[in-house]
Amino acid sequence: MGWLGRVRGGAIAFWVASSYMRTNETRRQRQTKLINQLKLTRLSYEPHWRELGEHFAPRRTRFFAQDQNRGDKRHSKIINEHGMLAARTLRSGMHAGISSPARPWRKLSTGDPDLDEVGAVKDWLSHLNRNMRTLDNKSNLYKALPTLYGDIGVFSTAAMGVFEDEQDGMRCYNFPVGSYWLACNNRNVVDTFYREYQLTVRQIVMEYGKLSASGAADWANFSPSIKHAWDRGNYEQAIMVGHLIYPNVDYNPKMLDAKFKKFSSCAFETASTQHSMGGGELFLRESGLNSFRILAPRWEVTGEDVYGTACPGMDALGSTKQVQHEEKQKSKAIDKQLNPALKGPPSMRNQRVSLISGDITLVDERDGKSGLSPIHETNVNIGDVREDIQEKEIRIDRAFFVDVMLAITNKQGIQPLNEAELAQRYEEKLLMLGPMYESVKDEVLDPLTLIQLEIMPGIGLFPEPPEEVRRMPLKYVYESVMAKAQKLVGVAGTERFFSFVGNAAGAFPQALDKINIDEAIDEYGDMMGVSPKIILTAEQAATLRQQKADKAAQQQAAAAIPELAKSAELLSRSDLSTDNGLSRLLAGA
Repeated sequence: MGWLGRVRGGAIAFWVASSYMRTNETRRQRQTKLINQLKLTRLSYEPHWRELGEHFAPRRTRFFAQDQNRGDKRHSKIINEHGMLAARTLRSGMHAGISSPARPWRKLSTGDPDLDEVGAVKDWLSHLNRNMRTLDNKSNLYKALPTLYGDIGVFSTAAMGVFEDEQDGMRCYNFPVGSYWLACNNRNVVDTFYREYQLTVRQIVMEYGKLSASGAADWANFSPSIKHAWDRGNYEQAIMVGHLIYPNVDYNPKMLDAKFKKFSSCAFETASTQHSMGGGELFLRESGLNSFRILAPRWEVTGEDVYGTACPGMDALGSTKQVQHEEKQKSKAIDKQLNPALKGPPSMRNQRVSLISGDITLVDERDGKSGLSPIHETNVNIGDVREDIQEKEIRIDRAFFVDVMLAITNKQGIQPLNEAELAQRYEEKLLMLGPMYESVKDEVLDPLTLIQLEIMPGIGLFPEPPEEVRRMPLKYVYESVMAKAQKLVGVAGTERFFSFVGNAAGAFPQALDKINIDEAIDEYGDMMGVSPKIILTAEQAATLRQQKADKAAQQQAAAAIPELAKSAELLSRSDLSTDNGLSRLLAGA
């Protein structure tokens, strides 16, 4: 396979390979060019992200690595926190509706329902699904996913790394908005990731250090500056680190070495371009990955854009800024009414004046002028201001789908006609989140499952597959609340169809011959999310029907025995010596 064929999946990788072919640049130099291009592409998004962060998530942005571990106040532009609460509701609702830890939300299948029910395959799938849920619960996945959902709801773009972990098997890392850069391949799928962050000297040595054959510390991966800092005891000195994951131009699926895997993963010190103490290029770690280990969902993308271009946070930003402005104005109006600016005669210039409740200020009335009075009248209807703020808060809730997430809670006092209507209303609202769910499914759930299937064999959680499914790609089936809501759309149509057939069968009994009742039960159960364990397979149903038929035949035979015995008794008493029908029948026989 030529290098051109191997890089067909990524435009950035093609650019890196072309640069390599044209010049004698080192790998670090080519990567630096790539990083500069990534930074240039993201530059125009940053002002908008800053503004979104200031109003919805002040602690979720980090545009400078030096901002790490800074606890300064960042909520200065937030007076009314309604936007933050709406964003929090969306984040929690997405987590509960898509990947709730309280119920199974995903299972693996062969894609063939009949094959899934074969004994060995069924046991293997059950074991595999159980192991995957174990990995989900043991890792920090359910802690990281809500943050990911929150970022795409506010910023339209999010990123989370999923890597092997010695302790938990798998570890997820959320990256603050502004700390990473992305690029897409020709299919507009994110396949390039770069991040800059700070580690202390001690953390770098613990993460990337290794022991030599003699057991002594091996400093070959580090620059001399890290070795000197360690020797001087500056263990907490901050060092800037870069991490780049991009398509490997030397990818060869027939080779097992890390340098031939589909993606390259490189970590290095960004502040130093010198050679390492080992004499080679300065890399803290170079490795290869079979899959892209970064989940980078976008809420909505315009054309070939790399970063998300629309989301609830962007939609609600205008209303949120107006709410903050009106809250300030309302507070000023209340303050002016309760503590207005005063005016008084010049004679009071040197006189003690008290505005404390219950205190007395003695004022002489001269020329018809009394003492202190407001310098101007403030006659603002605070109720109208509050009402206007509430209207904008409703618009913010709609932008963040709060009315969908809290559909039942917000219906207090309004009783639907029946439970069916309540379910129908809820399903209708969930369908509004259909486009978002498809985006999350495509850019979070599917790649996450693929990464886990790649990690599980190395930690002993992937059971040996039976012969029937070897080398067969698995299908991901999602069973979350939102996934089931989409399936429930077909329930009403199915029920109306059966109602029609039932009515028609009253006049035309042959109408029932058009119904495949076994398939209908399976399809209806799947749409309703009924556990497959409750519904018998086709083979089990056929066996049960045969058993019932055999039992009915046995009962019928048993019921006929008394009649046969009675007939036999009558025959035994018959007179065959005379000429009658029975004697003639026997004679003929």
